[in-house]
Amino acid sequence: MIPDNVQISTLSNGLTFITINQPWNQGIYCHAYVKVGSCDEQLVRDKGICHFIEHMVFRGTENYTEEQINKMITGRGGYFNGATSYSYTQYDMWTQREYFGDTISILDNLVFKPIINSDILNIEKEIIIEEAMEQKSDPFQQAILNNNKILYPKHNFQYPIIGTTDSINNITSTRIKEYLRGYYRPQTMLLIICGNLPDQNELEDILYTKAHGFVRKTRASNSSAIQRKFGEFNSPPNDIYNKETWDDIKSSVSITSYVFNAKEIYKKDRVALQILTNIIGGDSNSLMFKQIRNDGGLCYNCGAFSTILMDNLGSYSFALFSRNTKIKQAEEKLDKILIDISKGKIQEDNISEAKNSLVGNYMRGLESGSYFSRVLASCYLDDSGKYGILPWEYSDIIKKTNKKHIVNLAQQILSNPKARYVILNKE
Repeated sequence: MIPDNVQISTLSNGLTFITINQPWNQGIYCHAYVKVGSCDEQLVRDKGICHFIEHMVFRGTENYTEEQINKMITGRGGYFNGATSYSYTQYDMWTQREYFGDTISILDNLVFKPIINSDILNIEKEIIIEEAMEQKSDPFQQAILNNNKILYPKHNFQYPIIGTTDSINNITSTRIKEYLRGYYRPQTMLLIICGNLPDQNELEDILYTKAHGFVRKTRASNSSAIQRKFGEFNSPPNDIYNKETWDDIKSSVSITSYVFNAKEIYKKDRVALQILTNIIGGDSNSLMFKQIRNDGGLCYNCGAFSTILMDNLGSYSFALFSRNTKIKQAEEKLDKILIDISKGKIQEDNISEAKNSLVGNYMRGLESGSYFSRVLASCYLDDSGKYGILPWEYSDIIKKTNKKHIVNLAQQILSNPKARYVILNKE
């Protein structure tokens, strides 16, 4: 049941609009999500354009210069940022309550009225290329990307969100404007306002006077949802192992990944996957942490993580950070853990601890308006409604998840061929 302080609606223009009233908060969070991410970039020449747009909108809009945006947000003690994922682009702000009207106006301008200046665009290219070079210098990021290229040769997940040096250099102001016209529309957006909100009448008045882009009516011909085609699901017929050596790193990294189709992995299964991930490589109670780090002294850092895209492509990965002389032994320990899990060798204590850890972390996170908003957004970014786990149903699903459910899911995923990419430090 939706709590009384949460209102969820779809406006006549197609915008998904959510308000979360938290009178105990000192300010207001504003989050705008656009249902377009790097996996929507169909052409090779466009790779990185969604991330590029996220940078450019903060450079100035029709009504606010870059300097004014900084003064009116951070200069008043507020916060703003943007982020691009494989499936969506988000813009986040926090403001003191008294500046809410100005803040939502700036957010509205960022997504609907950015000025794409060619001179600024060329400067931003240099900044983003520097960001790309920083990622290329990170063995962890490169090991993940190299694994993705192996596992997803016909899917856009193989490309870095930021794009490549060539694609970044090829982005033009004309192409950015085409993307903005095509994707930055109320029908493809989600707006969440969370915190110490004005009353309903005042809130509506602020939105219609300060954030007209979000609430405006749009032509029927412009109201269709975007058609998303991220690519084909492919997995290699056999396990693949690749490695390379870098001269300028001191510690090696090993990424092991399994690809799976999450189309029929619904809410309960996705919670079971979170529990499984916590058991294998979550916090200090996880099997990887205990057996590879604490018992073996084979690494300082290790862990498990999963990614499920909007088209339900799943990636289940395990990371190990160790020196060249120890990485093979650490990998062998990991493989033993995964084999045991697939055979059902999980102690009930491990399951109970993983569940309690997830519930505790979740409850602690929900005390933050920003975290609550993000959790809710993840449910409504998926148009099908089949997969998102609503905040008020999460704990109950966790309690009902049993060992059989977790083991069956592990067997399903871990039976697929895996790719392992290792970047070794020079001995």
